[in-house]
Amino acid sequence: MAAPSGRIFAGLIACGSFIGLIPPFQIALADGTAFAEVVWQMLRPFTILTNLLIVCVFGAIAVRGAERVPALLIGAVVLAIMLVGIVFNLVLGQIPQLNWWTFLGDSLHHHVAPVAVPLWWLVYAPHGRLGARAPLVWALYPLAYAAYSLTRAAFEPDSPFRYPYFFMNVEMLGWGQVLVNLAIIAVAFTIVGYGVLLVDRRLGRGARATQAA
Repeated sequence: MAAPSGRIFAGLIACGSFIGLIPPFQIALADGTAFAEVVWQMLRPFTILTNLLIVCVFGAIAVRGAERVPALLIGAVVLAIMLVGIVFNLVLGQIPQLNWWTFLGDSLHHHVAPVAVPLWWLVYAPHGRLGARAPLVWALYPLAYAAYSLTRAAFEPDSPFRYPYFFMNVEMLGWGQVLVNLAIIAVAFTIVGYGVLLVDRRLGRGARATQAA
C-alpha cells in the first residue's frame, strides 16, 4: 500500500503543475485571444504538454495510489520532466517575466516540477516493475512530440509561435540540422532512461530485501 504522505505529495505536485498553467492562459485571454485559440496555442510547447501529463498522472496517483498507475507511464513522466528541466536550464535559459504571477507559473513548470517529480519517484514509487525496453518506449514521447510540432508548423506558416524551440526551427537551421538535434535529444533521452531503469531495479531489489528481512 502506498504511504499516505506519498499520495499527498503527488497531489501537491499535480496542483503545482496545474497552477503553473494558469498565468499564460490568463495573459492570452486578457490580450483578447479567443478561448479555443488560447487552448490550441498552449498545446504547442513540450513543457505545457508534459505538465498536463503530470496533472493527470499525479492526480491519479493521489486519488488511486501509485500501485494502480502503470509504472511505464510514471517513468515516462519522470523522464520527460527531467528533460524539461535540463533543456530549459542548460540550453534555453531564463524567460523574461511580466510579474510575480508569471514568474510563479514559469518556476513551477521549469524548476519545481523537474525536481519534485523525480524526488517523489525516488522516495515513493513502487520500484522493480519496469521492463528492459522501457527506455526505448519512453524515447517515443519526444519523437512523437517532434513529429506533432513540425506537422503543426507546416500548417501554420504565419504563426509567430510556429516553432516552439529554436533547435526545431527548420527555416533557420534546415531539415538536416533539426533532425540531428532531435536525434541527439532522443539518444540522450534513452541514455538517461536506462539510468532511471538501473536506479529503479536497484531500489526494487533493496525494497524486496527489506521486506524479506
